[in-house]
This record gives sequence, structure tokens and C-alpha cells, in this order.
Amino acid sequence: IASFVNNNGSIVLGHYGGGSQIDLGSNIAFRIRQGSAIPLSINTSGNATFAGTISSGRITTSDDRACRQ
Repeated sequence: IASFVNNNGSIVLGHYGGGSQIDLGSNIAFRIRQGSAIPLSINTSGNATFAGTISSGRITTSDDRACRQ
């Protein structure tokens, strides 16, 4: 487990028997940056943006963890 904390909040990266996890505070959005671009972001309401396009529906995972929209 790794925990990163600064004045803006914290993030915890962890591993458990079934996989890995990223824990964020309830008021923290998530984004992945690639240079100056942000190909993936998830806001605090759970809405996702992919390469600048807002998802038209919810993203769900099945029991086998395959993503579908």
C-alpha cells in the first residue's frame, strides 16, 4: 500500500487478494494526463470524459470485469 498526501488531499494505491485499487476522497476527481492532453477524466459525480468527449451513458463492468458501455 502506498499513500500520497499533500495540501489538496490524498490518494491510496493498494492491492488485495482479488486485484488492485485506487482510493480517492469523495470530493476528488480522477484524471490521466498525457503531456498536455487529458485522455481520461472522471469527475466527483462519476461522469467520465474520454479524449475530450463526454460519455453518452454510464460505464459498467460485468462480473468478468470486461468494460462495456
